[in-house]
Amino acid sequence: MQRILLSVLAVLTLDGCYVHEPDRREERREERREVEHRREGAEHRREADYRDREGRPYRHERWHDEDVYRREDGRWYSRRGNEWIVRLDVDIQ
Repeated sequence: MQRILLSVLAVLTLDGCYVHEPDRREERREERREVEHRREGAEHRREADYRDREGRPYRHERWHDEDVYRREDGRWYSRRGNEWIVRLDVDIQ
């Protein structure tokens, strides 16, 4: 009986010395949500930046891993720096 009590006391004493790692799953979920929110906001801002005279956003598509935009004249363009480059090879219906 005495051995059992000493064993339990030793376990409880050593358990108090052991540092428990806090559960960080909720923090990681929150970080992922924030990253997704920022990514969605960046995509929305990028498309909202390119608008026609009436304020409508240009049609945006991905063509061979590049962003292309259809402007008022019906042609497809891509952005290189601050310039619009006509893309005659784009064939999106």
